Amino acid sequence: MRKRVINFLFAVLLLCMTSVSVLAHEVPNSERNGSITVHFEEEGKKLSSGTLTFYRVGEIVSTNGDYHFRLVEAFADCGESLKDISSPELAKSLLEFAQKKNLSGNTMKIHEGTVRYEVATDQLGLYLVAQHEAVTGYNSVDPFLIAVPNWDGGTYVYDVNATPKMGNMTAVTPTVPPTIPPKDPVLPQTGQHKLPIPVLAVLGLVLIGSGVMLRVGTKNKENET
Repeated sequence: MRKRVINFLFAVLLLCMTSVSVLAHEVPNSERNGSITVHFEEEGKKLSSGTLTFYRVGEIVSTNGDYHFRLVEAFADCGESLKDISSPELAKSLLEFAQKKNLSGNTMKIHEGTVRYEVATDQLGLYLVAQHEAVTGYNSVDPFLIAVPNWDGGTYVYDVNATPKMGNMTAVTPTVPPTIPPKDPVLPQTGQHKLPIPVLAVLGLVLIGSGVMLRVGTKNKENET
């Protein structure tokens, strides 16, 4: 009898603990707004060119007290699942679908190393961030997914920060066509201009011939006299 009472009390204790944990489970606050701030810096230098485009791809839904994301109507036919939102391949696939369907996102300019996108209360959910216009001198960052609010450290964070890996922003080296030297380079004239040797030789022959002809003509005149 005593053993049954102890088991009963233990079961009641477990039930109470379970109830407390359920009540303590945090839920997303649909009445709060949020934001996404993306930082672009390299070696302390704030980059200020290019743009970022934000697409809302998922909305928050609840299933038996668990919260997850469901594709919004615009992306419903993409054939993808939002189970693994950390997958780079999923982000690339969603971006390809958006480009194929000419879906429009919200594009913002990068200014002083940051882009801040405000998320209204009715727009909480999962966002695809893509770069169609790269920072000057860099390649475009890879597309990525980010949630607002974002579950971090056992609580929901509504103002989310992101910093793309600089490894995805490899500096672009400008391509300069090689300079092809001429086959017969012409050296600059530094002294008295010199005529080519063949020209001088021809002029010499002409002068010699003229002298011979003049001499022969003079002798002919002397003989006639």
